[in-house]
Amino acid sequence: MKEVEAICGSSEQEGVCLSCGRRPGSNASAPLPLALVKLQEQHASILQQIQLLRKNGQGTNRTRTEKGHASQNPKIHRLTRLTELIAQHQREEERVLTPIVDKYIDSGISETIRRGHGETWEALQQLNLKLLEVNGAKDSQRLFFDSSIEFEAMLREQFSREENVIYWFASLCLSQPNSQNREKEVFEDARQKKQENPSET
Repeated sequence: MKEVEAICGSSEQEGVCLSCGRRPGSNASAPLPLALVKLQEQHASILQQIQLLRKNGQGTNRTRTEKGHASQNPKIHRLTRLTELIAQHQREEERVLTPIVDKYIDSGISETIRRGHGETWEALQQLNLKLLEVNGAKDSQRLFFDSSIEFEAMLREQFSREENVIYWFASLCLSQPNSQNREKEVFEDARQKKQENPSET
């Protein structure tokens, strides 16, 4: 509850959002706006890619084709794809989510989101290093396997926090009866800000 209170300003005693008068989770069954649904789907795709990365088997980072030429291990391709998915998701989250939380929740939450992105990127680079060190030895394979599990656990915790707190409250802000045009308004403000400050993109 502490984290929800910090984000939406709910009362410590009542646990009620001071801006909308609702308890966190009281409108959990309401459908998310399409933009937030897409972000959730990206979460699922990223986690699936990590699992596929582990299922690509063991071995060194280079295999041999039928003609004897060296080729990359499938894990390299999986990690490259994972990197692309995470980069795309982070761009979309900053484009879609940060304007909403800046306008209706707290600009400090945007910094929390960006800090989480930075931590994810650092952990991903460490996972990449572990993969490059895999040489066929069981110890190196185990280190990579363990690192991938830790990375997945970190992302699951981060995604759960976003979906159950930040996405929920952003959705609530956009779905208020007197705010039918909020989503359009938020993205228009973000577009204007981008035009006024092109160096920030």
